[in-house]
Amino acid sequence: MKSKIKQNSGFSLIELIIAMAVLSFLMLAVSSFMGSSVMQNRKAKVDIKMQASAQETYGLITDTIMQASDIILVGYRAADDNAMTFSNMGDDGKDVSTVLTRKYYVRDKKTADAIVANPAAYGISGSVNSADVILFGDLTGKEKIYVSYIRVESAVPLDMNQVPGGNPNIVTDQNIMNTLTGTATSVSCTERGTKKIYSINDTLVSTFYFDGNNLYYGRKYAYMTDLDDKLDMTDADSKTTHLYNKYFSYRVGKVGAVDTKASGCVATINAADETIGIDLYYNQSSMTYTTLGRISTRNSHVLKPRK
Repeated sequence: MKSKIKQNSGFSLIELIIAMAVLSFLMLAVSSFMGSSVMQNRKAKVDIKMQASAQETYGLITDTIMQASDIILVGYRAADDNAMTFSNMGDDGKDVSTVLTRKYYVRDKKTADAIVANPAAYGISGSVNSADVILFGDLTGKEKIYVSYIRVESAVPLDMNQVPGGNPNIVTDQNIMNTLTGTATSVSCTERGTKKIYSINDTLVSTFYFDGNNLYYGRKYAYMTDLDDKLDMTDADSKTTHLYNKYFSYRVGKVGAVDTKASGCVATINAADETIGIDLYYNQSSMTYTTLGRISTRNSHVLKPRK
């Protein structure tokens, strides 16, 4: 009687190759899915960060302008607004070959004359031609101004604790220095319970500089100089310290023969209803984000002179 020997055979070479191929395909699919998920997650984080930065920046500019007692705006006008498109533009500043002119926008002729006489006192570098100074009231409300600089004055409560040489415990009149005018001012105080009420408010000057895709923000007080966060655009360290937002779009146009960056902050001014439209354009990591809105000033005669 012959006995049969049972043979246990393994995978053949062809079967092994096929199994490895299927396994490799599955691993590739899983890794691709995981990589895509990681990239989507990173992009979502960048998008959320940029949206939060955009809303924060718009809120800061809005709140500052709403409280303004005086505004000076410097920006560029384009020969062709249709060429100044930010929606598909990254931060590489591609030349759109449009002609730009720098203009200075103010409330009244008194301010215009003061800027021409001493532009440095208003944080403006270089000389200013009187023909380039435009009153808010001469605008139709449709002109797009590609902003390079906004200077906003506003009144804020005075805290003698923040005034160098000031003594909040003294009720009698004190002379303190106004650093904006260079003159001494007498400050009187009356007490109501434990609270001291001073006869004057402080003046806060807020400055916004737009340079390419960067926004720099600084503050200077007339009396409470201990709170100063002054921005000096001629100082490289100052610019680094005061960098507030680095996600703006911008375009490059020509001012004469010079390439000039027109920022993604676009303003329209309507002096008749005392509103300013501020459009902020961002483009980062292939995402475009835009904030659009109009701002009404709470104080009267900010955009037009008193009659």
